[in-house]
Amino acid sequence: DLDDLSAWSTLFADYAILQPFDQLGRATYTPGDGVLAGLIGTTLPYGAVRGLARGAWSPWQDSWIATFVRPAGEGEVRLHLEPGFPASGDEPEDQRIREVELVDVAAWEDVPPVVYSEVVRDLARAAG
Repeated sequence: DLDDLSAWSTLFADYAILQPFDQLGRATYTPGDGVLAGLIGTTLPYGAVRGLARGAWSPWQDSWIATFVRPAGEGEVRLHLEPGFPASGDEPEDQRIREVELVDVAAWEDVPPVVYSEVVRDLARAAG
């Protein structure tokens, strides 16, 4: 909870503990904040798109990649990109977020909060 977060943040600051990656200050998102909807249509650099596969995202493997997927509770999230790119990576081109789709989950509110927040965080970071 936020009280625990504040206490841990203070303790880390008091002892000048540096975090190797975003932990206590990590950005969080909720379905009602509108951030995910605002990312639709955003252009992502090709390198950032390929970088999604280093995390929880997997390219929908085919000779042409235009979709990445990641687990979301009982279902999955599909990130649809335009124009897509060859799996060989021979023709790198920036990609536009066309759609972020839920599969086998009724609504974003049904996605575990941490998963939802990480989906938005991943896409926002990729967008720069």
